[in-house]
Amino acid sequence: MSHHEPKAEVIVDYPNASALDWREVVRLLTNPAGTCWLSTVSGAGQVHTVAIGAFFVDETYYFTSGQGTRKRANLDQNPSCTICIHAGDYDIVAEGTAAITRDEGKVQQLAAFCQSVGWPVEARGGSLDAPYHAPTTGPAPYDVYEMNLRKVFVLGITDDGVSHCTRYIF
Repeated sequence: MSHHEPKAEVIVDYPNASALDWREVVRLLTNPAGTCWLSTVSGAGQVHTVAIGAFFVDETYYFTSGQGTRKRANLDQNPSCTICIHAGDYDIVAEGTAAITRDEGKVQQLAAFCQSVGWPVEARGGSLDAPYHAPTTGPAPYDVYEMNLRKVFVLGITDDGVSHCTRYIF
């Protein structure tokens, strides 16, 4: 979880350019408008991008992986990754590192959040169990990954958003 507001840097040179307020970015990350995309890199440098269910809870990204998936193998070798989403007037890229968390409190919190959005998961022994899964998640049990943010790029894609292109550094 972020313990302080990140440093904001405007990344466009427009006369009225200004940083988007971090609280607005948190709102956008919490309510994406479509698919979340995770990119990982294998030990050999091969990039892998896959659609995932990512949850931004308490200013931290969480996602899951079953056993034997390529994203899991890549993250075991190289924890660096990105999550990309579209939200409102913006495309957003979050960069960081992800690792499995066995923290029962965090796993329980994520299970409750998943249940609130319609995925009937249960926390069991530091991982999640559910009666069904997305094709990219693999079979249960699902390990919970916690992503520590390094940078977040907010890129305006409309006339309203383009003057708020911002890089946040943690």
